[in-house]
Amino acid sequence: MASTSTSDHVTMKLFDNIKKLKSDGSNWDVWKSQVTLVLCHQKLLPYVNGTKPKLTAIYPSQSGKSSTEVDPTNLKDIEDWDQLNLEAQIQIFMTLDYEVASLVNGKEVAADLWSALKSRFEGKGLTAVAMLASKLWQYNILAENDVSMQIQDMKNIALKLSSLGYPLSDEYQAIAVLQALPNEWSTI
Repeated sequence: MASTSTSDHVTMKLFDNIKKLKSDGSNWDVWKSQVTLVLCHQKLLPYVNGTKPKLTAIYPSQSGKSSTEVDPTNLKDIEDWDQLNLEAQIQIFMTLDYEVASLVNGKEVAADLWSALKSRFEGKGLTAVAMLASKLWQYNILAENDVSMQIQDMKNIALKLSSLGYPLSDEYQAIAVLQALPNEWSTI
């Protein structure tokens, strides 16, 4: 009993610290890592990544009765799968902004929900690379906002570029930050 309580406490601690996924996807990489850890901790990741697909009912061969009159032989497994799939969906939905949740509403399988989020926030190909590179080079750090948060935003863009197969060296990232600094800081 104590391990369940400890496990629940750890899960709540992990879950409470996850910021909602923003509709612009600016926190996608961090959000995805955090949610993946929670799902892994709760042993729900296979339902989300598709390695534990939805089960198909298996009916015993009975003469004279239709499959609607007989329970499937794997009914307990189907019920267990449905429950754990629902738990995975809840974990994900509870960490989505309203706008993002409305984009994926109606997905009944956690793997489909996850796949839709990945499709939305993980761009593919040169178009995504060009968009991210442009965003990085056109970034303007505003002196009145938290500079460290803005630099972190730029680092997240570089991380996304790296995940698409276009890693940026530390020096290149530093040049991008220097270029983005406010004009009034040009004496630095």
